[in-house]
Amino acid sequence: MGLVSCNSQKIQLNSLKNCLDKKDISTLEKGLLNFETLLAEKYTKLQKEESYIQFLNDFSNYKISPDFFLDSDSKKIRAEIRGFGIWQFFEESDEEMEAEIRLDGSQSENSLEILTLKSEFQNCLITEVSSKGIKNALEIRTKVPNLSLGLTAKSIHDGINKGDLKNAMDRLVIAYVIYYEFALNLEK
Repeated sequence: MGLVSCNSQKIQLNSLKNCLDKKDISTLEKGLLNFETLLAEKYTKLQKEESYIQFLNDFSNYKISPDFFLDSDSKKIRAEIRGFGIWQFFEESDEEMEAEIRLDGSQSENSLEILTLKSEFQNCLITEVSSKGIKNALEIRTKVPNLSLGLTAKSIHDGINKGDLKNAMDRLVIAYVIYYEFALNLEK
């Protein structure tokens, strides 16, 4: 990972001060810079905004290797991000297994815990993003927390343009709702 490119950029997310403390905001900023460095390395011929759009397209079409999400240089940042209170576990299970009557009282073997962003944090983001497409995607996710990340990425992709991605808050949503949420779930 190119540390020079990370250190030469400064992203300010001060508008989140009503939702998070300074340390957590600083960690979010580091995570965003890390994600942007990974995008720059993956999409070398694209401008930053174009790389976000290509990432969303590639993600929603299953064209990105899991290795991209489990980048070893990003491991420390993922550990820091996992450690603060913007995440919740959502238990997803097979509906048929839930409907099945279990005489022995056992749990469904097909349940899966998924790490997702808390609705409260997503609501905070909704108030701060400028893109209507990103707001719509976040609003849907607050109502349907287990919504497929592929559908979320497609929804964001179809609802934004390059101009929206000049706003750091809009880019932050893509980094955390798609990249980090997926990466943290892969790591489990």
